[in-house]
Amino acid sequence: MRVSKKDAAIQEKKAFIRETLHRIEDKECEGAEAEKERGRIEKKRQKERAKGDKTKALEDELGASVKELARLSTQAELMEGTISEEEKKAKTFEQALVDVSLLKEVKGVLQPADGPYSASYLLGVPEESSQ
Repeated sequence: MRVSKKDAAIQEKKAFIRETLHRIEDKECEGAEAEKERGRIEKKRQKERAKGDKTKALEDELGASVKELARLSTQAELMEGTISEEEKKAKTFEQALVDVSLLKEVKGVLQPADGPYSASYLLGVPEESSQ
C-alpha cells in the first residue's frame, strides 16, 4: 500500500508537472504574441510620429508661405500706390503740356513773346530762346 500511495503521489506530481509545463508553454505563446503585438504597436507609433513630423514640416512650410504672401501683398500695394501717383503726375504733365501748347498758340496771336502776360510767364516755364 505504501508503494501504491507513493506511486499515486508520484503520478499526481507528474500530472502537476505536465500541467505546469503546459501552462508555461501557453504563457510563452502568450508572451510571443504580446511581443508581436508590441512590435506592431511600435511600428504604428513610428508611423504616427513620422506623420506628425510631416505635419509639422507642412505647417512650417505653410507659415513660411503665409509670410511670403503677406510680404508680396505689401509690395503689390506699395507698387499700386506708386503707379497711381505716377499716373496722376503723368496726367498733370499732360494737362500742363496741353495748356502750354494752347498758350503758345494764343501767345503767337495775341501777345508778344516777351510781354508780362506771356504763356511762359503765366505757367512759370522758362522762355525758349528763338535764336
